[in-house]
Amino acid sequence: MPTLYSYLVDADSQYILTEDGERIVLEAIDYEITGTDWRRIASCGRIPFVRSFDVRRTDSGAWAVTLNKMKYIGTYPDRNAALLVVLGFFTNAQASDDGAEVSMSWQLTQGASSIDDLQEGDVGYVP
Repeated sequence: MPTLYSYLVDADSQYILTEDGERIVLEAIDYEITGTDWRRIASCGRIPFVRSFDVRRTDSGAWAVTLNKMKYIGTYPDRNAALLVVLGFFTNAQASDDGAEVSMSWQLTQGASSIDDLQEGDVGYVP
């Protein structure tokens, strides 16, 4: 299962490492690649690059995706679907899945991007 990470960094955006030289993980966000249906949405958009993304839980329980702080993409039934849409925009811009995951993790680490937490009742929620 792929995972996005948010790491601890210093004021100069350098990773803070443990004594073993490992990055310190602040948050790990798992998601499932369940198919290409949600990712295909990105092929309809004209976003040549993704500098930031926000995945927000709406009051209705749907998940909204915004790219580059201003471009609202749409709402989706669960957080996984919303993350697959974001992943689709990265890969549509010629990134590999692994490259997209690294870029998304870096954006989360820098605070340029954000993903709301799952709540009880959400698909994938684990107490």
